[in-house]
Amino acid sequence: MRKSFVAVLLLLVSVLVLSAIAVGQSTIVADAYTNSSSPSSNYGSATILAVMSGVNSYVKPELGWLQTPSGTAQVQKATLKLYVSALTKAGTFDVREVTQDWTESGATSTNCSVSSITYNCRPADTGVALLHGASIQVSAAGQYILIDVTDAVQDWTSGKYVSAAGVPYGLMLVPSSGSAISVSFDSKEATGTSHAAELEIDYIDAKVASGQAITGTVAN
Repeated sequence: MRKSFVAVLLLLVSVLVLSAIAVGQSTIVADAYTNSSSPSSNYGSATILAVMSGVNSYVKPELGWLQTPSGTAQVQKATLKLYVSALTKAGTFDVREVTQDWTESGATSTNCSVSSITYNCRPADTGVALLHGASIQVSAAGQYILIDVTDAVQDWTSGKYVSAAGVPYGLMLVPSSGSAISVSFDSKEATGTSHAAELEIDYIDAKVASGQAITGTVAN
């Protein structure tokens, strides 16, 4: 009898946790691209995020809303959504975690500690693609692509690759090794189309994840 009761209770807990999964959307607070052909130029105000030979893009989300009085929400899945505004050459690109902070726009300088992002003052990255090294294929313009970035968001919520204020350093979009891809995605400055990058997160509130919201007594 006791085993049956415990089984029912565990099933109830599972149902409650599943029903507690919520979906939220993070604001992209900074995005830019860098260009090796113009290494001291800043493109933080551009309406595109370009990815091609010598050109990489960066996006930085805001995750403060995942912090609650109960703690940090438990991330179940995170998806980066990009809109392909133009495609000159189909191919693949990788998504990597950025390991240094960067500033979207503003004055540029040879002193990278005070410069906005440029090719010469681009932040470091892990050098390893998310999705266990898998590349993202782009074959057509005028559509969204969805990228699983759960590992990155879980790193950020654990305090890895974030600023002292808790803001993630973000993600880097870079052509895959050997790929001739030439693609542009809408940036947050592309207000005419409103197809800016989005980060959607499935999460469980910290109170539920820790079991604080589920109480009960198992009889002997």
